[in-house]
Amino acid sequence: MMKSNHSLLLATDLDGTFLGGSEQERSQFYQYIHEQRDRILLIYVTGRELYRISQLFHEEPNIPKHK
Repeated sequence: MMKSNHSLLLATDLDGTFLGGSEQERSQFYQYIHEQRDRILLIYVTGRELYRISQLFHEEPNIPKHK
């Protein structure tokens, strides 16, 4: 079993429909996720095909991702 140091799990969709608020509020939240990436395990829930997800991550720089 893999051990994780994350203290928070966040599962969301790629389109942001789980997240309400304005563009600015979502941007601030994404920045928070980025700043807390050692603490937050971010999981995207989607029915999209893997190659489309890969394209989206390359095309959309504002989507939070772990490195």
